[in-house]
Formats: sequence, structure tokens, C-alpha cells
Amino acid sequence: MIDRQQTFSCSYDKFSKIITFLLIAFTLSTFILSGSELFNFHENQLLVGLLTGVPMVILLIVTFGYSPRGYKIENKDIVVCRYFGDKIIKAESIKSIRIPTEKEMNWPLRKFGNGGLFGYTGHFYTKHIGNMLWYCSRKDRFILIERKKDKPCVVSPDDNEDFLRAYNSRS
Repeated sequence: MIDRQQTFSCSYDKFSKIITFLLIAFTLSTFILSGSELFNFHENQLLVGLLTGVPMVILLIVTFGYSPRGYKIENKDIVVCRYFGDKIIKAESIKSIRIPTEKEMNWPLRKFGNGGLFGYTGHFYTKHIGNMLWYCSRKDRFILIERKKDKPCVVSPDDNEDFLRAYNSRS
């Protein structure tokens, strides 16, 4: 039997690593300082720490769970692997797949989504492409998946040229 599935890794870029580290450090320090006698800012400092720290923990868990862990090509479907459920881009919805030009991806605007914490996911916009969905771990090595009826999707496998070759070699 022929293997009809191929997996591609994705790693975080430097900016995403820094943002992720800083937000985790901020969250941890919020809990540590709220219980510390050294910083007695308020009578209810533990409550203030919890009201700040708990939403941050929820944000970290959700963004981590929906961030891309890798990509798979299963027959002609593209699968974004995530802890909280994979996102499948069906072959029949795909019009074309290509590496976008640098000009097309210049100055992306985040409309709604995550701009660096465990990657870049959600709704983005560029002048040359328009509205699109990102399932990326980095802001380079893009693959643009143009779809027939829906917004284009963008993924960022570590080796985007190999990903493109593998997809195009599928029958």
C-alpha cells in the first residue's frame, strides 16, 4: 500500500518565541507576586493576582491548543495539526497552492486573532491578497492556499518548498 500521508514540521520564529516567553513570565510573576508579602500593594492582593493571572492562563491554554503543531498532506487534503482538533482544508475546496511573493505578504494586518503567542493564527489582511486565515508558526516560509469559495489560508511549514513539491506530486 502506498503511503498517502506526509507530515511537515513547523517551528516558531524569533518574535513568537520572545512574545510567548514574556507572556508566560508575566503570568507566572503575577501569581508569585500576588502571594508575596514583599509586595503588599493592596489588602486583596491575592484576589487582584487571581483576577489578572487566571485570564492569562486561559489565554495561554487556548492559544497553545489552537496553534499549529505541524502540517500533513493526506491525499490532497491539507491538515493543520493542533492539540484542540485538527483543521482540515479539503482538496475539493482548493483552487491553487503556491509560495506568495514578499510583496503580497508585506505589512499584514491582524484583524482578529493571535499575533505572536504560540504563532500567528486567525484573520489577517494584506493589500495584495485581501482577507485570509493564518495557521502559522512563523512570519516567513509562507504557503498560500487559495480556495474556490472561501478566504485564502496561509500555513508556514519549516520547508515550504518541500511542502509545495509534495502537494503538487499528489494525484
